[in-house]
Amino acid sequence: MLGVELDGVARAYPFSVLKKAEPPVRDTLAGKKIEVHFDPESEEAYATGPEGRIEGTVSYWFAWRSFHPDTQIYKGKEKGR
Repeated sequence: MLGVELDGVARAYPFSVLKKAEPPVRDTLAGKKIEVHFDPESEEAYATGPEGRIEGTVSYWFAWRSFHPDTQIYKGKEKGR
């Protein structure tokens, strides 16, 4: 999963969800528009915003959650949205 934190808001982007999504995944985190880029072959992921790359962490869920216990989990967009 890719973990991203902006302005104290943390969200986890599971690779299983990113694999099913149309790239890049567009999302809003802490009121800021971001894009999550994922390469399913290498299982590499990163996030960008209007000003460039955003720091993120590729990690196992249990490790990320231990440092970010209030993490939101990205579950994908509903069809038609």
